[in-house]
Amino acid sequence: MSQFLLRRGSPDEEFPDLSRNHTWMGRILTAAMYRRQFHRCTPAGPASVGCVAGDAESYILFCDFFDRVIEAHHGHKITSQTPESDFNCDNLKGGEDLDRSYAVRCEVSVVRGVEGFCFPTHCSRGERRELLTLARRGTAYLRRLEEEDLPGRLLLLEDLNQDQQRELDFDPPSDSQLRIGVARDWPDARGVWVSKDGSLVVWVNMEDHLRLVSTQDDANITEAFKCMCINLQKLEDLYRELKHPFTWKQQLGWVSSSPADVGTGLRIRVQLKLQHLPKHNRRQDVLKRLRLCMDNTESPALYCVSNTATFGLSEVGLTQLVVDGVKLLIAMEKRLEVNGDIEGLVPAQKTLRISFIMSPGSMEDVVFMLQVKRRARGLESRPSSLGSPDNSWRTETQQRQQRPSVEVPRRAEASEAAVCVERLGEAGGPLYVAERRSRS
Repeated sequence: MSQFLLRRGSPDEEFPDLSRNHTWMGRILTAAMYRRQFHRCTPAGPASVGCVAGDAESYILFCDFFDRVIEAHHGHKITSQTPESDFNCDNLKGGEDLDRSYAVRCEVSVVRGVEGFCFPTHCSRGERRELLTLARRGTAYLRRLEEEDLPGRLLLLEDLNQDQQRELDFDPPSDSQLRIGVARDWPDARGVWVSKDGSLVVWVNMEDHLRLVSTQDDANITEAFKCMCINLQKLEDLYRELKHPFTWKQQLGWVSSSPADVGTGLRIRVQLKLQHLPKHNRRQDVLKRLRLCMDNTESPALYCVSNTATFGLSEVGLTQLVVDGVKLLIAMEKRLEVNGDIEGLVPAQKTLRISFIMSPGSMEDVVFMLQVKRRARGLESRPSSLGSPDNSWRTETQQRQQRPSVEVPRRAEASEAAVCVERLGEAGGPLYVAERRSRS
């Protein structure tokens, strides 16, 4: 919440109407949680508490909210363990031999925040200009390979004409970007570094402080990943020497303005030619099991496949997940081309590893469903972990606190959705998900 002096009512009077908000934030931010967070503020003073962070400290001070959003989006429980990191390209297997008849292009991108600066959702003109100065120095050291220079130049966004913007696949700020404040003072101090061959692009002061994008027109994920790793590590070393390292939090990994990018900040996108699989009735189920998403492009029968999460796996692990998933999607497409059945190729369901309760209502139904599951296994009927499973939740700062227990309301509203994930740690059992969707 902002440190600025605002005329505000009580927490109940200020609580936003989230009845039409169908995001993780809309499910997780209850009136009780809003009351707990209402009088808190970070030193930088972001204007609101939502699904973007004003600065890195927001992830610590408002951990009760952000942790649940992160776990829900990424399907991975936050623990006291430091997230695994792996930039060893030799550990990536099979990224260079995708079937070129289907895979036509790939893109590996990563976002980073810079320590000591507010995120673009809240940074000032002066901060933005200082970040641009740092980027000028950093991009002078980018490389194609270990010993080979990667020539390029840094362009200011305000100097680019429309043709140059289209060539860079640049889109003007969207409505959502305008709402969260990243387009403030547009286009002041926004820039883009472009390599001479176009294989590497570094965006500065857009939705994040830095965004590196490595592309390969032959869909060679290994080469794109290698180029990104080499140059990201060079930038990281330089920024550390300049006393402005990239923003890292012990239990979260790399953090930036969006909780959707916490952990690695890594996105791997592959453009695939698919005729049959997108129309198949198992499409969404298969993608969910692979932890991938598939988006349409402007070209017919051309789809963009990418990872849904950035937290819970290392950089190599996430890239390997996309490589293996894309190969499986191609195998399914080939089988459908000859009117074959893909049921034998459908992977097993991946288990979520999260432990929390969301949404203000419908809890009685959820708890009842969990009790039925536990009785069927001979376990006690009381849910085992409605709050934090232990007292070692997070020790990064003294502001870290154990999560409060969640009260179950007396009555369940039929119009509200409830999601409850119970951890059956005592019996060594798997996680169970009980979900009741909104009724029309």
